[in-house]
Amino acid sequence: MRITKYLITLASLALLISSCKQDPNVIAIGGAISQSGDNAMQGTLGMKGMMIAIDEANQAGGVDGKKLSFIPEDTQTKAKFAVNAISKLSRADKVSCIISTGDIEFQAINDIVGKERVVTLATICSGMLEENRSPYLFRYCFNEKIQDAVLMRFVKDSLHVDEVALLYPNNLWGKEIEKYNEEGARAAGIRISAKETYDPSSNDQKGVAVKLLARKPEVICARGFGDGFEALLRYLSELGFQGRIIGDITISLPGTINNTRGIVQGAYYVSVDLKQGGDPVTEHYRQRFRDAYGTEPSVWDALGYDSCKFLIEALRISRAEDIPLREAMFKVRDAGLLLGDNSFSESNDVEFNMSIFQIVDGKQTLVH
Repeated sequence: MRITKYLITLASLALLISSCKQDPNVIAIGGAISQSGDNAMQGTLGMKGMMIAIDEANQAGGVDGKKLSFIPEDTQTKAKFAVNAISKLSRADKVSCIISTGDIEFQAINDIVGKERVVTLATICSGMLEENRSPYLFRYCFNEKIQDAVLMRFVKDSLHVDEVALLYPNNLWGKEIEKYNEEGARAAGIRISAKETYDPSSNDQKGVAVKLLARKPEVICARGFGDGFEALLRYLSELGFQGRIIGDITISLPGTINNTRGIVQGAYYVSVDLKQGGDPVTEHYRQRFRDAYGTEPSVWDALGYDSCKFLIEALRISRAEDIPLREAMFKVRDAGLLLGDNSFSESNDVEFNMSIFQIVDGKQTLVH
């Protein structure tokens, strides 16, 4: 199960390793991954990092003498397929644990994860589940509340702007964005000058752009991903918006940068960063990623790598100490992660240190 330099595709690799799932000498990790739909780019990037983590673990002897396999199910960035994926992986495939990607998935799978009592680690998802979170559902990702507070404080203290317009999708995730954008703005002393929602499944976004720009915003907090979001950004450009755009990590997706006619050039966004300064763990990962895929790594695949590596270490602890995997999740320390020496609190969340980045010449540049 080696990663072949440049040549292997995610689909063929997934097929190869899922064929091992009935072997009693293999520990299966399930994946509820958005491999198609609006969140496909993030999901497939995350999966690339997961593959490297599993490959490294197997080259080091696996867990408790057993090799690891990965069984991915495509959620299609839809809630019902995410629920079906968790059900199939936990029942038919009998995986030891699951990784999921995406906000839609994170919101949708809470009940089924609790029902199946299968440890699931969600990543690439910033949405909140502040009440009735299943004790089996963990999240290795920054959350909406923290990132919006950091972003709005940056607008106030560094951009020296006192008001901002909000632009977010008309869905469950968008409602959370509205709530925590407003909360962060209020704490930073910023006024919300305008709010507009858009249908993320539609490319006909000119009307939304016209309404928003009629308020003459200086700064737009634009949130979303996929074709509908990119169409909206293009209309903002065509209609002559000259102000600043701020957002979250999704605005830095390569597809978004390439498909929005330069409007995200100079945009600021909040994210976490790979360790810098010659950190040996990060440099090793960078080289492995380049060798495997022929491109530079990003925070998306790093989240996938860290999530998978975290689960693998928890599996080791669980077997070594003969304790439930859920209990072992809280005992993982110094796992050689890329995005910080993170551990879980009682909330089943990790608290990341967030940074501000800017898109400069199509590249993601750390501001502070």
